[in-house]
Amino acid sequence: MENGFMYDYDQLISVDTFDIYARTRLKEEFSNADDPENEPDSFLCTVQQFLVDYVNSPSYNNNGFAEIIGTEDEDLDANGLKRKNLFKRAIVHQGMYALKNGYKYLSDGYDRDKGIIIDLSGIILAPRAEQDLLKAGFLDVKTGDGEPHGIINGVRY
Repeated sequence: MENGFMYDYDQLISVDTFDIYARTRLKEEFSNADDPENEPDSFLCTVQQFLVDYVNSPSYNNNGFAEIIGTEDEDLDANGLKRKNLFKRAIVHQGMYALKNGYKYLSDGYDRDKGIIIDLSGIILAPRAEQDLLKAGFLDVKTGDGEPHGIINGVRY
């Protein structure tokens, strides 16, 4: 899927790529969905946007995230490509986590069926997705001391 009002960037991970690395078949996972043909791509774009929003939160100094993610792979230097690939890997890990543990791990906090805001305090990144984002330097905490800081499952160090 392409960027637009719902997604900030074009889809970075294809259904086939996700299936290979996650050892699953997304089309079978969503075979009972209202739109089974497009649901796997929609799921991956939702996972990707969840991570984009997470990294772009005001808490983080995301170190060139937008430039790296918005640049074609062949136009990146080796370090930029490594960081972009770590983000792609985080998409796979967060997608696997959401499939196993439920969609609340991709939630914006609003339950549309019930019309209520749900408690998101227990929602975390998939541990491996968080590691990937930390390695890529996308979760450095903004501080006034000029020292680099990171975060692991909500705990700052």
